[in-house]
Amino acid sequence: MYEYIEEYLIAEATVKSLPEKILTYQDRAMISFYQDYAEYNNMKLHEFLSTYIGFSNVNELREASKEINFNEAKYSLLIQAIAEEAGISVSGNDLSDFFKESYRTYDYSQYEERFGLPYIMQRSLVKKVLDYIVDNAILL
Repeated sequence: MYEYIEEYLIAEATVKSLPEKILTYQDRAMISFYQDYAEYNNMKLHEFLSTYIGFSNVNELREASKEINFNEAKYSLLIQAIAEEAGISVSGNDLSDFFKESYRTYDYSQYEERFGLPYIMQRSLVKKVLDYIVDNAILL
């Protein structure tokens, strides 16, 4: 259900423009993701990209990922807009509940240390917004 909602929002919602800051963040997050995998495999990023992803350098990856990164940034803005419109926010209890449901632990300190509090709060917000959409959907 959540995957359908995400796909629907990206396909049907119109966003007049995306702030460059959000697009830059999405690009950096993608590079960081691949950098982590490269380090895990004891490789340099360019080696990992050419061996496992099929790109000879970061610029090729960036170019090939423009649409995906745009859609990810668009989705984040849409989630934020829905949250604001519906008065949805994330508290410490919400975060604990999110981690209990998603990761079977109330202790999210390792995730906070690795990804930062804003990121894990955003993940929790996405779940709350999707729950809100599902709970308020009118099925025809």
